[in-house]
Amino acid sequence: MKKIIYTLIAVMVMGFTACKSDDFLEPTPYGLAGDDNFFRNESDALLAINASYRGLRQWYNNFQGDYGWGNIGTDDAWKGGASPADQDPLTALENYEILTTVGEIVNRWPEDYQGIRNANKVIANVPNIEMDEALKTRIVGEAYFLRGAYYFDLVRYFGGVPIYRENFELAEEYLTVGRSTEQETWDFIEENMLEAIARLPKKSEYAAEDMGRATKGSALGFLVRLKAVQNDMAGVKKYSEELFALGEYELALTYREIFQPAGENGPGSIFEVQFKEANEGGGAVQLGNATGHAFGPRSGGSYGGWGFTMAKQELLDEFEEGDPRYEHSFYNIPGQPYAPLDGVNSYFGKKVAYAPYSDYPIPAQAGDGGVNWRVLRLADIYLMYAEAVAESDPATAIEYVNKVRRRAREGDDSVLPEVPAGTTGQALIDAIRHERRVELNLEGLRKQDLLRWGRTDLLTPLGFIVGKHEKVPIPQVEIDNYGGVLEQNPGY
Repeated sequence: MKKIIYTLIAVMVMGFTACKSDDFLEPTPYGLAGDDNFFRNESDALLAINASYRGLRQWYNNFQGDYGWGNIGTDDAWKGGASPADQDPLTALENYEILTTVGEIVNRWPEDYQGIRNANKVIANVPNIEMDEALKTRIVGEAYFLRGAYYFDLVRYFGGVPIYRENFELAEEYLTVGRSTEQETWDFIEENMLEAIARLPKKSEYAAEDMGRATKGSALGFLVRLKAVQNDMAGVKKYSEELFALGEYELALTYREIFQPAGENGPGSIFEVQFKEANEGGGAVQLGNATGHAFGPRSGGSYGGWGFTMAKQELLDEFEEGDPRYEHSFYNIPGQPYAPLDGVNSYFGKKVAYAPYSDYPIPAQAGDGGVNWRVLRLADIYLMYAEAVAESDPATAIEYVNKVRRRAREGDDSVLPEVPAGTTGQALIDAIRHERRVELNLEGLRKQDLLRWGRTDLLTPLGFIVGKHEKVPIPQVEIDNYGGVLEQNPGY
């Protein structure tokens, strides 16, 4: 079920920008002020916040999203495609030969800052509008959430970045702000999410047509992930328990339903990026996405995909015998033009697939699929929480791992036995890490997990250099734009 937010975003992208002296779609400048003629009423406030979601859709539209950049270059996924050289940026990612001019990196920086710019406009201007106070509070909360989310994306890829708490009058003013430290950037994200929590409704308090907007739970979920990436397990525990206390979420009854149209924004969904087939095809501003085609088989399937992100044998072998999640996660279409697994078989992911590999219909135009991206799921939070309490309260950690395994076995008690009571130490940590890999397979979290666990030994055989490849390079065009104010990341 797709929501009205799509139409409003499309209107916002076309209409809000048309009344500005600077083009909303240009990569720079990142945020000129001068909104006196726009922020006049409640309708303007809604249009402005809806436009602020647009950058999220750019993350997950195709290759630069987590399904590409979060999986390729790990022990979970091959790049795939038509040949080893198909899509040079992904080849560079797979082999850790990433350049400062790679398109996905060059685009990510300005796209995130465009989102930050739009959120800043809302934070600065909406409080001054005479409108319904509850709606005003919610809209400002959404803007804080989105600003935090865009900075989250920047810091996990680039490390510390320039922080803009407000927009400037002149474009050149942005180019005088240097990089904050990585810790300062994480702290700023936490500050924004806490501001969002203080203002946002719970998921259940939204009307159906507003499903997909930021909620109190989604802000808490981002804080759990933020603390996990920082290996702040006390913070993971704190924010997980606050999320549980909302009483808003429960695991979906089956694993398969999570990734079907009927499972969008379901009981265990904490935050999803919304997409809708709109008969548009590809383009810079669109309501659908290209993931189903980008990561589907090139030949032998039900539709002509592009063949990227194929599961590696190491990931397939991680599944226990009889685990239903295996069948719900993968499908094999032999005979692809490039089959790095064994020259014959190619396993693609069902989580972004179209029919008959899922219930999502094949869109009329490539690049216009309606598959939502599940950014935060309750099972993910359960497993991060289990990590956080594994040492101090192993019984609770076991309980939360077994919640995930119990749902996964779908009533078949002959598979996926419980993690035994009394499991502690490294055996418990290994059980949690195993469960994350299979439960969250190909959801773009593997590299992030390996880095925070210190398991770069699983990445170095692929070309990963410790001290360099934890982050990607600052785009060279930004180094040049800032005139030496920005320092490049080590090794680039």
